[in-house]
Amino acid sequence: MFLGLYGGEGQPKKGVADLWVADEPDIPDVVVRLVVEVEFEADDATGKMFLTQDTTDINVPITIEPPADVAVGGLPEGIPMYPDATEVTKFGTMTSFSAADDVATVNAFYEDALSAAGWEVEGEPTEMEDTVMSTWAKDGQTLTLMISSEDDGASSSVVVMLEGGE
Repeated sequence: MFLGLYGGEGQPKKGVADLWVADEPDIPDVVVRLVVEVEFEADDATGKMFLTQDTTDINVPITIEPPADVAVGGLPEGIPMYPDATEVTKFGTMTSFSAADDVATVNAFYEDALSAAGWEVEGEPTEMEDTVMSTWAKDGQTLTLMISSEDDGASSSVVVMLEGGE
C-alpha cells in the first residue's frame, strides 16, 4: 500500500474517487477530471490524502517546468551524476536514473568517483545476477548504491540513497 512509502504500516479507512469522462463524438472516452480523497490510519496517526487531476488538452504536446524557486532533482552535492544519465528522478534522499552502459561499467565509474571524493566502501559489494549493491560512508553519512541491468543487458538502472543529511 502507498503508506509503506512513508515508513508507516497502515491501511485506508475510507476513500472516495470521482471521475468525469469526456462524452464527445470526435474523441475517445477519456478521463477529463479525477478527484480522490482517502482517509488513512498509519501506526498511531491518521491523515488524509487528496488528489485532483484535470485533462484540458488531448494529443497536444506539453512542457512541465518546475517553479523557479524549486531545486531541480539530481544527486546531492559531492556525488557525481553518471555521464549522460537519463530519466533522473528524485524522491526525498533517493535518486534514480538510467545509464546507457552495462552494470560493470557504471559500477567501475562509481567505485572510482566515490573513492576519489573521499567515500569509503563498507564491506564487499553484494553481487547477484545482474545487480550490484554497495554501501559507502563519509562524514557520518551513508550512501547506498544499487545498479541493475535493464532488460537489454547493455544499459543500467541506478538508485542512490543517502542517509545522514544532504
